[in-house]
Amino acid sequence: MTEESKLYKLTPTMDFVFKRIFGQDDSKKSLISLLNAILNGNPFIKDVTILNTETQKEDPNSKASRLDIEAVTDTGTIVNVELQCVDTGDLDSRSITYAAQLISQHTKKGFSYNGIWIVRDKITHGPMANRTHPIEEVLYCMIPNESDNYYTKFNNKSRIIFVHLSRFKDDKLLKTINKMMKEWAEFFIDPKRIESEDDGMKDAQYLWTKLSSSEQIKAQIRAREKYEMDKASEIAVARDEGEKKGIEKGLIEGEHRKMKELALKMQSKGFDNCTIADCLNISIGELNKILN
Repeated sequence: MTEESKLYKLTPTMDFVFKRIFGQDDSKKSLISLLNAILNGNPFIKDVTILNTETQKEDPNSKASRLDIEAVTDTGTIVNVELQCVDTGDLDSRSITYAAQLISQHTKKGFSYNGIWIVRDKITHGPMANRTHPIEEVLYCMIPNESDNYYTKFNNKSRIIFVHLSRFKDDKLLKTINKMMKEWAEFFIDPKRIESEDDGMKDAQYLWTKLSSSEQIKAQIRAREKYEMDKASEIAVARDEGEKKGIEKGLIEGEHRKMKELALKMQSKGFDNCTIADCLNISIGELNKILN
């Protein structure tokens, strides 16, 4: 068996892998390269400081959010990068909610915000379902000009950008995408295929190989994969039974049940609560509530 075939087939679209490759202090080069590929020089980022990914509560009764990656750039822009694997049908509203949370926490003179959502699966629900471009900036705050039919962006400091990995197939559309972004899109699909001279890409490939060789990481990823598949099934069932039960209630109940099952199984295998919470993408406090 070759060394390559021994690698467990992890992909950067697994959220645990994604956060390890792009969301740690030793992965700054990779994050900077990815951001510059997506933003295409508007603006060009030279440095980032990676921040704590758990957002503050607005009041004691509100729910804290756990972000995938949050960073501040050398120009003072807050950047939130989220990996979305499953089409939950609410991506538009969630992106606005995340933006509102971060803007309220970091508001100050000269503040700007970039929300970047990397979407793995094809969107089949909501306003983006019938669109085709691989990268699109959604302008939520628009006002019409009185003199013509054009719309003007209301706030230039707040941006939300979607990167649709499933759309990086149309050669005509890809002519509008820069070379580095095409390489990153390939990386998310199969890290082994890319031969890049970019230092950030090289660092990402090295970290991916290291993660793929770790037995502990592989066990965590297998557990997470099972949870994602169960979650997707719960979403489909909840959507089908939405009129009888209520989609939101069905999703919450199903997700909590699957999280508890997975958390208990990981505990039985010796995983500590910090590792379990990180794997499930929730806080320690939320994990304790689920287990109690």
